[in-house]
Amino acid sequence: MHHKFALDLIVKEEKNIASKIYYNTLKNVAQRYESVANNILMNREVLEAFENYDRKKLSSITAPIYKKLSDDNPYLKIMHFHTKDTRSFLRLHKPEKFGDDLSFIRHMINKVNQTKNKVIAMEAGRYGVYYRLALPVSNEKGDHLGVFEFGINVNYILDTFNQNYDFKSILLLKKNIFKIIHENNKNITYSSYSNDYYSIESDINNICACKSTTICNCTTSPVCNCGTDKDCNCITSTIKDDKLAIIENDKNSNIIFTINTIKDISNKEIGKVLFIKNLNYYTDEINIVKNTSIISVIILLFLSFYLMRKIFNNYINVINSYQSKLEIKNRTLLKLVNVDHLTKIHNRKSIETILIKELKIAKRYNHELSVIIFDIDDFKNINDTFGHNIGDKVLKNIAKVVTSTIRESDYFGRWGGEEFIVISTETSLNNALIVAEKIRESIYKYDFEEATQVSCSVGVAEYTSEDTHQTIVHNADTALYEAKHSGKNKVIVYKNI
Repeated sequence: MHHKFALDLIVKEEKNIASKIYYNTLKNVAQRYESVANNILMNREVLEAFENYDRKKLSSITAPIYKKLSDDNPYLKIMHFHTKDTRSFLRLHKPEKFGDDLSFIRHMINKVNQTKNKVIAMEAGRYGVYYRLALPVSNEKGDHLGVFEFGINVNYILDTFNQNYDFKSILLLKKNIFKIIHENNKNITYSSYSNDYYSIESDINNICACKSTTICNCTTSPVCNCGTDKDCNCITSTIKDDKLAIIENDKNSNIIFTINTIKDISNKEIGKVLFIKNLNYYTDEINIVKNTSIISVIILLFLSFYLMRKIFNNYINVINSYQSKLEIKNRTLLKLVNVDHLTKIHNRKSIETILIKELKIAKRYNHELSVIIFDIDDFKNINDTFGHNIGDKVLKNIAKVVTSTIRESDYFGRWGGEEFIVISTETSLNNALIVAEKIRESIYKYDFEEATQVSCSVGVAEYTSEDTHQTIVHNADTALYEAKHSGKNKVIVYKNI
């Protein structure tokens, strides 16, 4: 009973970990490409070419960007401009094909055109399943021009799992969805998984086994050919009822489960992701304990209490060891949620939570507190001149410079884009001004190599008893705005405005 309880606990925890990693991976991918898309759509030449229906000019500007992005990530298969009536204007991945009406099949693009809001969703296309990010495009007057879209092949998410974590992931597609994809992509590798699904680019033969230990072939039927259905324990049962299962064959123990059903924007099922985790580390130890227990029963009268205690301690050590590994994984997940993926400092959600907490402390104990917000001057020019890779490198170097400049008691985070925030606890306005000047001077004097001189504009605001976290950030941001418009590369204090 204790073995069953411990095993159930481990299995459920593994499913929980896989779920957190999966959704955090989707979130990180969306944040990364939304940032890239926003930088592209901030380019005035891109907007003018799109607004004037100048396909040739738009292609000449964005084709090098698409090539660089697809070279960096071969799974980026789609970069697409759509008109506001959901017609294809420019496919960077297939520039020769344009003008076709997609309103009957691209419900996701229809929704963005209708709501003028971004949409992020899985969607099956003619050539595969893609995690898509669609953003509305507007000119400087706010007029809606159409939709800009990125599409990343879902195998990018699965390969991230397979390469970086101790899970194997398999994509299962509904057969009606697969037939559409296969008509346009005959080179796709697949296996029949059940009456309803195909497994894509994987071989799931022999993953299940009957109770008689005869290996089954699950690619020909949803159940194993081992006599009656009751004698079989096939992984397709996991898909049917979405329950956890532990399958043992070829001296391997695997936990098999799904954590979600992949649905498109219309809530229609595309398929499922099947996760397989090897549990040999745990089950091998359990088998040793079980075999030892059988022998112990036979020679029980001849063994001392010391031997029984040693076996029990060994069993407990196995559980404790596995629990330690789970705790390490949970700490890693917590770091992923709170850290900006590019600069490795606090992300906006994390730094905002810290600010709210520190303001409560300052109010309760009547402590001083100041907020410093700074923004990289002319950062768009850096991206346009040297490329986004150099722009990302500048952001990372700025994070290093500021981290080494501020005090241990200060909190440092990325507020968004090229904007950063420092929370100086128990710090008066005058002392915060000293910190801000050090930050500005350190950035201005730093050698950014490829990029030329880099500077920043800084705004400083001091906490008052009437402030909330929104108002103090607004005050610092107002000072930053004044610094920008009074010559840049300077520090402005809010009360002096």
